[in-house]
Amino acid sequence: MVFRGHCVVLLLTSIRQPFSAVKRFVVAATRTTRIDNRSHERGGEFRASDVSLLELGSYANNVNKFCCITTVNRQSWLGRPRKRGSLHDSLFAQLTSIAMSLSNVLSPFLAFVNSETLQIQPNTGGYKKYFGELGGIYADQAAFGQLAESFADALAYRVDEARFSDQGNDLITGISVLEPGKVGQEFFMTRGHLHQRADRPETYYCLAGHGVLLLESLAGEVKAMEMRPGSLVYVPPFWVHRSVNVGEIVFATLFSYPADAGQDFEIVRQAKGFRQLVVSVDGGGWKLALNPHYRPRTTEEIEAYVARTQS
Repeated sequence: MVFRGHCVVLLLTSIRQPFSAVKRFVVAATRTTRIDNRSHERGGEFRASDVSLLELGSYANNVNKFCCITTVNRQSWLGRPRKRGSLHDSLFAQLTSIAMSLSNVLSPFLAFVNSETLQIQPNTGGYKKYFGELGGIYADQAAFGQLAESFADALAYRVDEARFSDQGNDLITGISVLEPGKVGQEFFMTRGHLHQRADRPETYYCLAGHGVLLLESLAGEVKAMEMRPGSLVYVPPFWVHRSVNVGEIVFATLFSYPADAGQDFEIVRQAKGFRQLVVSVDGGGWKLALNPHYRPRTTEEIEAYVARTQS
């Protein structure tokens, strides 16, 4: 049996299963009780024979420590095609049954939020957005075009995240760092999004800077939540949201949301932004102003977003 992709061997503690089930797991998957960490260190193809029992302690009919196989994308592992009725199918079924009986438990994970570099370490990924990639999100396109001529390659914002899996019962946690600046009267901002699974919430905690989390319901109601270090904003399901930096230094937030939420940026593009803009005022500060290009969502469009979540 071969599992493709980067795989990890996890030691699960304080979980009790019948000793017979663990014994079947060991016989089917490892055929050995020696410790061998080479397979998960090298990544790539991962064979069941590579898996080793890390610790097996029995008390009559129970054990409290044993190892389990998981992958970065467990859905592809559990859903891979296999020949019915074969030994491969039998072994796979046993592994799947035991893995599912653990309720997809992952190993505890410790990360460090560096308050100086504003990074989460270690992280599993992330991305950067440069100013030239943000055409269309600002109402004043003339001002954007002028700035893009000189600053197209300047960093606009970056995102680092710790993503453990894509299962709905997991969380994604990360840091968003948005640079300061203005396009005309509008402050620098992120693209904004609704979750692909629109019934998923999110939280944002301000680590540094001064910003606004701009939220909009599907019907067009707007909330502007001003944030400074220590502020925590809860984004309810079905609310589109974006970060806006109204300060003079980077605006950094720590976010967390369900791992199966996904992100829909198209909803913002179709509406030509948010109903309200966050703009500067004379003498400093910010205010909301109507977006002259905004296109409200129709009842049919709103119903379609709700139906997509239900399906």
